[in-house]
Amino acid sequence: MSVAGPASAAISYVASTTAGLSGPTNSISVATPAGVTTGDVMLALIAQRGNNFPLDQNMVSVPTGWTLVVSRDNASSLGISIYKKVATATEPASYAWTLGASDRTAASISAFRGVDTTSPVNASGAQSNAASTTYTAPSVTTTATNAMLVSFYSAINGNAGVNASTGMTQAFTAGTGAGGNGIRIGSSYALQVAAGATGTKVSAANTSLVNLGALVALRPALTGPDHYELSLPSTSINCLPTTVTVTACSNTSSPCTSAYTAASGSTAALATSGATLAATSVTFNASGVASTTLSYPTAPNATAVSVTLSGEQTAATNARQCCPNGSSCAVANSCSTTFSTAGFIVAASAGGAAATLPTQTAGTASGTYYLRAVGSSGAACTSALTGAATVNWAYQCNNPTTCSASNLMRINGGTATTVARNNNAAVTTYLPVAMTFDASGNAPFTFTYADVGQATLWATKTVNGATLSVASNAYVTKPAGFVVSAIAQTASPFVANPAAASAAGAKFIKAGENFSATVTARTSGGAATPNYGKETSPEGVLLTGALVLPAGGAAGTLSNATVGGASFTGGAATVTNLAWDEVGIITLTPSVADADYLGAGDVTGTTTGNVGRFIPDHFSVTQGTPAPACSGAFSYFGQDGFTTPFSLTAENAANAPTQNYTGSFALLGLTSWNNFGFSSAGLPAGSVLTTSATPPSGSWSLGVASVSAGHQVSRPTA
Repeated sequence: MSVAGPASAAISYVASTTAGLSGPTNSISVATPAGVTTGDVMLALIAQRGNNFPLDQNMVSVPTGWTLVVSRDNASSLGISIYKKVATATEPASYAWTLGASDRTAASISAFRGVDTTSPVNASGAQSNAASTTYTAPSVTTTATNAMLVSFYSAINGNAGVNASTGMTQAFTAGTGAGGNGIRIGSSYALQVAAGATGTKVSAANTSLVNLGALVALRPALTGPDHYELSLPSTSINCLPTTVTVTACSNTSSPCTSAYTAASGSTAALATSGATLAATSVTFNASGVASTTLSYPTAPNATAVSVTLSGEQTAATNARQCCPNGSSCAVANSCSTTFSTAGFIVAASAGGAAATLPTQTAGTASGTYYLRAVGSSGAACTSALTGAATVNWAYQCNNPTTCSASNLMRINGGTATTVARNNNAAVTTYLPVAMTFDASGNAPFTFTYADVGQATLWATKTVNGATLSVASNAYVTKPAGFVVSAIAQTASPFVANPAAASAAGAKFIKAGENFSATVTARTSGGAATPNYGKETSPEGVLLTGALVLPAGGAAGTLSNATVGGASFTGGAATVTNLAWDEVGIITLTPSVADADYLGAGDVTGTTTGNVGRFIPDHFSVTQGTPAPACSGAFSYFGQDGFTTPFSLTAENAANAPTQNYTGSFALLGLTSWNNFGFSSAGLPAGSVLTTSATPPSGSWSLGVASVSAGHQVSRPTA
């Protein structure tokens, strides 16, 4: 029986905060909206005047946990970047962004509740608009029902705000002031019940200004599966049962890479005609998967049989899909298989049943499998092929749907042989592989893929006028690892990472300064895997920084640490805006950005050697109150007369203290007059300010030093 009710909860607006500074700035801090709780999704808008473009790529630091959604500029005077974050139980009072240039800047954070925390953004887009009283955000196409649409606008005058979008509720509006030198921002929101094109969203009756518009569609949290997938092998043999699989999917990935495990214990109904199902009601296991078998021992050769899925006890948001061989999914309630009187099956053992190929590692040979040549004699299976034979093999790239430019699959049926690649649309090209079948029709083989992604193996051969063929399940091959190389300063003079081993080692760059690195997904043999990052939803890489020295120091924050999948070419990507906000030495460890490569789990790469030494960007001085010359004992001109206390703070590019500037990493000495200069501008004419006979005193702690320096003053001229 189907359970009535929606499969997704309604998204609600929580609150917004804004920040707008009238003077030029390269850093802006925005308060966390009031009432934010664990699981809320926050969207941050950063808008800046000038030509610091692309704004996201020139961002010096992005707060931990925030990832880019969309960025846009008009190539001359205005740029915006929108970021997302899922709220945790310990949200700070505010978040700060540091931009690559100083100019008038405005920002906001808006919070929403009931959003899918795994994949919050369903669609997004942005556009630049010529001067107009109507500010326009582009249409996007949603695939989720009950999506929350959030429009954002920015324009080049700070003396007013932005009107609400037509048909939407205003979330906020703000301006920096400063007239034509300033900047204004605004946002509105509305639910879209049905999936599909949103249409443009417009804010009308504004001041006619050059402006930017963006639209973000948030996906609602599911209270049930996103969809169900029904999978059958495309071909079956009438003397063997064939497996029917139903998977409850938690998101829109297709084929499913994330099962809806809460379906465990619920049921679904299956039906067929002509053939026999072992069970017409199947129960989902703890992995969100249900299965049974389909048999048709009396089927004539080339008999097509359909299986229909219905009656899922837990309703899904979206339509059912048919996924032949576990790939190439399409919306349908039914899937079919073609029964033949002879064919191949891929088995895990000689004489075994059809096997499901597990996840593989790029460049590493699989375990031994058997290509079984099976014929039928009544309801019994017999051998269809014995002895040495040539079998035509191919592989099909399912995800990515396009293979890389070379044949990278090898089948070893005695001798390793390269086989032909085919894109997902169709399998038409094969290459021959020599194999040896025993008296029972079993031929052992292994396979090795020098790339990554989801693929299907195909084999075919004509024997006595009959075509034996098989397609394996669609299985995933993960990279063997990742390597980080070419670490260097992004800007001139492009200093290469010196890999310092101690505080005495060569300096690298300043805390908060951009540096670059290249990340390569690799096979176990060290070759690049060209299809990494080309997946339907591109897989990226996360770089995790770990403090090496000073021991026990502050871990700091590595900004822009996620390398987006879309930036990979040939299995490698170079990121140019990495930044670490502390002093010291770190290492970088690469891993899959979402910790789950195509649903097959995480891959952790090789940790780099030392990166650094990072040094402070600058020092700030806070003046104390000088001790008067005549306080206490009387002082003469030309003798130690008064003491100036002041604080020094070692800071990063965002003007925050670098706590690791201490101990051996604090290389600015405090007890030498050569390190400090004082002005005598305020002394009477003819006076000369000189140093005390006693050197300065002070010490560094957590990047801050309190210094005391004495002085002498000569008698002024009469």
